[in-house]
Amino acid sequence: MKVGFIGLGIMGKPMSKNLLKAGYELVVFDFNKDAVGEVVACGAAAVNSGKEVAKQCEVIITMVPNSPHVRAAVLGENGVADGAKPGTVVIDMSSIDPTESKAIGAELAKKGMAPENKVTPELASKKSLGLHPIVIGVDECQVWFEHPDYGEELEATCTDLVKRGPALGIILILATQRPDAKSLPTGISANVSTRFCLKVQGQTENDMVLGTSKYKQGVRATTFAWEDKGIGYLVGEGSDAQIVRTVAGLDGPASEKVAAYARRLREQAGTLSGHAIGEQLQSEQDTRRDTLLEDILTVVPETEKKVWNERVIARLYELRPDAYETYREAADLTAALKRHGIRTGQVWGTTDDGKGASRIGITRADIAKTVAERNREDGAA
Repeated sequence: MKVGFIGLGIMGKPMSKNLLKAGYELVVFDFNKDAVGEVVACGAAAVNSGKEVAKQCEVIITMVPNSPHVRAAVLGENGVADGAKPGTVVIDMSSIDPTESKAIGAELAKKGMAPENKVTPELASKKSLGLHPIVIGVDECQVWFEHPDYGEELEATCTDLVKRGPALGIILILATQRPDAKSLPTGISANVSTRFCLKVQGQTENDMVLGTSKYKQGVRATTFAWEDKGIGYLVGEGSDAQIVRTVAGLDGPASEKVAAYARRLREQAGTLSGHAIGEQLQSEQDTRRDTLLEDILTVVPETEKKVWNERVIARLYELRPDAYETYREAADLTAALKRHGIRTGQVWGTTDDGKGASRIGITRADIAKTVAERNREDGAA
């Protein structure tokens, strides 16, 4: 993932160096050429505007003196907003007026950048950001919270996750067969947004899971009978409690009946497909092999005669992340092209910081020639 950094002053310069030490690919901009040169010497690439930073990066950090500087860097001419794509994350670490920070954020939201100050579906869907949802499930959570050495630390961590985790795409699921003050600490039970309770014995246990005063309001999981296996009360944030049934008690024969009924419905609707009707499905690797050459021609325009493998891979990933997520090194693309009879070789190019270098790459004409020949053969057949 490329990170952009704007502002290489007293705080920004050491922070940018730390990002490089952590292994991030960094693109920087500052009007102070000496500061830029120092960070470039450590491995960063330099550009001439915030707009150019945004064109190359998915996450951008600003560290500038005050509010007007932030507004200029982000919303001004040739600023971040001019070059950023929807879903770009902008992190301002400057010491500025919070009112101005919110105003700038609102302007960015209109452009689809960090729209809600939290992880959104748009951000989570970009695999390169690493913001995919994280679900943590803990069964018999009282074991954690009653641990003699780490209980307090685990309680504090889980309380924080319950409060702030959802906005960051982190979901904590806690389960216990012994709902009481020790197994469900107050800070946790008071802040969870979704609650589910199977049969319990008393009012205290009922309200520990479902929420304060739920028993008095008539939401009573104590009323379920022994035969009501898998049936419980579900309470969501802002919604009324409802009785729902889980899959508990659904044995093998019952599951087969459900599956058979679902198949009949799909047959009647004419939507049955794939393996269910005997179709031989292509593997993901077969699909990738069939479209690799066409995809390369899509991401490499005719004006680029030769391109480094690493840049082709980055573009392929942006085009079809699921198909090319396993392509990590230049050798991966070389091996894939070899199956098509295409060889890679040394290609002269320019790095992002303007330095010339020779690296393994492709010749676009070789790709186009092979595709044309294959299309002629398919037409003759």
